[in-house]
Amino acid sequence: MWPEYDRLLTQAARVHRLHFTGSTSEAHMAASEFMLRQADELWAVWDGGPARGYGGTPDVGACAAARGLPVRVIWPEGAPRGWAIPRPALTVAGGGIGPPA
Repeated sequence: MWPEYDRLLTQAARVHRLHFTGSTSEAHMAASEFMLRQADELWAVWDGGPARGYGGTPDVGACAAARGLPVRVIWPEGAPRGWAIPRPALTVAGGGIGPPA
């Protein structure tokens, strides 16, 4: 069903599996929290919009910021620049540097 995912999975040196069996918002956020425990910094590609469910980019960015991790937002070309992620934690990159207009 997802040939590119399957191909990359077979090449992974290490795979972490959580206890979830379905692709739910809670599963996505749990996976993001697991990832954040391994990270020193979060780079988030964000379209500036609200999350479409729990575990979206603003939720993960806020969680990273709450943990004290630096959060760098990479804005795709033409993306509106929202601030759902706590402002003091952000470094803005890609598509423009600095706070939104």
